[in-house]
Amino acid sequence: MKKQNIWILVLALIFVFGIFSVWQFSIYQESSQETLSCGGDWSYNVKCPIGFYCQSLGQEQLVGGLCRPFLSPLFDILNEIVAK
Repeated sequence: MKKQNIWILVLALIFVFGIFSVWQFSIYQESSQETLSCGGDWSYNVKCPIGFYCQSLGQEQLVGGLCRPFLSPLFDILNEIVAK
């Protein structure tokens, strides 16, 4: 591959990751106001929407968890840094 093609590919990947990050941040802000339950017995095996994963509450298997955006651990860390 030529160097120019590699740069175009790198810039395209950065652009796609940037769009993905903005989308994840917007649903992160929305989910901080309203929590969604997922999985387990008490939530009737509810699936998380697109862009979310089911974060376990760390209790029994059937307890389930909360729907969180994929990049929420990163946003939580950044939120703690900014809050200091």
